[in-house]
Amino acid sequence: MDVVSVLPGRVVEIKVAKGQTVNAGDVIMTLEVMKMTQELAAEAGGVVASIDVEEGQELVPGQVVATLQ
Repeated sequence: MDVVSVLPGRVVEIKVAKGQTVNAGDVIMTLEVMKMTQELAAEAGGVVASIDVEEGQELVPGQVVATLQ
């Protein structure tokens, strides 16, 4: 399952690591969107298979930021 950014923004903090188990609702990363911070959470549980962005990276809507298995 891909975790995607819905809005354009910037990655402020990545809160998980590859191989980490997460539950639905767990915060994957914090984004800065329109000068406000927003937490991006997992929609379902799983194991973090990849993190596809870096802190400080600018995001576009629909961009995959992580993948859960």
